[in-house]
Amino acid sequence: MNGTIVDLISNTQTRTGLSIKCQLDTNKYDVGVRISDEQM
Repeated sequence: MNGTIVDLISNTQTRTGLSIKCQLDTNKYDVGVRISDEQM
């Protein structure tokens, strides 16, 4: 583990056994683009 936030999150498990999986999104996104509730 290299100590990144993604590594810390992806190695998490709750007391009831729920495992958390995540990955880093390295895509580039435009700043200031508004998204409506419908798009979410």
